[in-house]
Amino acid sequence: MRRLLSLAFVAVVALGAIGSAPAESQRLEIRGSTTVYSMTRQMAASFGRDHPDIEVVVTGGGSEEGIAALLSGEADIANSSRFISAAELRLASDRGVYPVPFRIADDCILPIVHNSNRVREISLEQLRGIYAGRIRNWSEVGGADLPIRVISRETTSGTYGVWRDLVMSGEPVVTSQPLRQSSDAVLRAVAANAGAIGYIGLGNLSARIKPLRVDGVMGSIRTVRDGSYRMLKLYYVDDPVPMLRKNLP
Repeated sequence: MRRLLSLAFVAVVALGAIGSAPAESQRLEIRGSTTVYSMTRQMAASFGRDHPDIEVVVTGGGSEEGIAALLSGEADIANSSRFISAAELRLASDRGVYPVPFRIADDCILPIVHNSNRVREISLEQLRGIYAGRIRNWSEVGGADLPIRVISRETTSGTYGVWRDLVMSGEPVVTSQPLRQSSDAVLRAVAANAGAIGYIGLGNLSARIKPLRVDGVMGSIRTVRDGSYRMLKLYYVDDPVPMLRKNLP
C-alpha cells in the first residue's frame, strides 16, 4: 500500500508540479479539499520516505481555496472534491495557466445521523426539505418528536458544492448551526447531538454515527463502483506541451 501511494503521488509530481519548479526549489505546497486531505497526507508521507530531499506541505481550507491558491501560484497542487468551475477555468485562462485534473479516487456522499436516531431511510425529497428548512422535526419523517439540527459544510467546500447541486438542486441550505470546515467536524457534531443530521464522504464513515439510506440505496463501495459517486481529484498547473516533452524517457 505504501508503495502504491508513493507511485500515485509521483505520477502527479512527475507530470509537472515539481518538474516545472525551479531547480533550487525543494518544497511542494498542496492545499484544498479536507475530504482529500487524509489521503494526500498519506501519499505525501510515502513520497517523502522515497524523496527525503523534497518537503511536502499539505493543508486544508476547502476545494475553492485550493484551486484559488493553485491559480494564484501560492500552491503547486490543489486538492479538489469537485470539478473545476467554468469561472475558475476563465480565471486560469486569463492568467495563462493550465489546470490539469488527476483522478486519484472515487467517493460518494452519505447523510448521517446520531446512532440513537430510529430513522434508517429517507427520500431525496425529504432530505432536500430538511436542508431547505421545510422539515424541522424528526417525527415528520418517521422519527422521534425531536427538533432536527442541520449540520452543513462551509460554502467553499467541494462536498458542499456537490450536496448543493445533487441534493438541493440549487436551493439554498438553511441552518442555524455554524458551518463546519471539515468532514471530521461534521462527524463530531452529529455524534454529539441526538437530533443532528449531516453529510460526509464514504471514506470518513465511522461507527460513531449512522448513515441513512436514500430512496432505498445505501452509499457503499458497490454504489461507488456502479457510478453513484463523485470524483476526488488533484490539480496542478503547467504548459502541457513542454511538460510532455520533459517527461519523455
